[in-house]
Amino acid sequence: MEEKPREDEMFPDRANTHRNPLVLVGAIATAGVLAAGLVAFRNGNTDLSQKMMRTRVLFQGATVAVMVGTSGSLLIDNSNEAAPAPKPAPKP
Repeated sequence: MEEKPREDEMFPDRANTHRNPLVLVGAIATAGVLAAGLVAFRNGNTDLSQKMMRTRVLFQGATVAVMVGTSGSLLIDNSNEAAPAPKPAPKP
């Protein structure tokens, strides 16, 4: 029986990825508020539904901001690691 390759062997670029747990928390919070807003709308409570949809937009924006911030910080970290050492200036 042939052994399956490990994920890091199949996708070597993913080996050094970092995942921010706040993205998962934000996605779950966004989905929860969305569900609550839809239930409120279905029950005819339009004021609560409107508040929930506005809250959903805030959670969604915060989640996207965390994703952008995480990717930006990783880009900066990776560019510092990959930069070659400067060559010393030649002596005249």
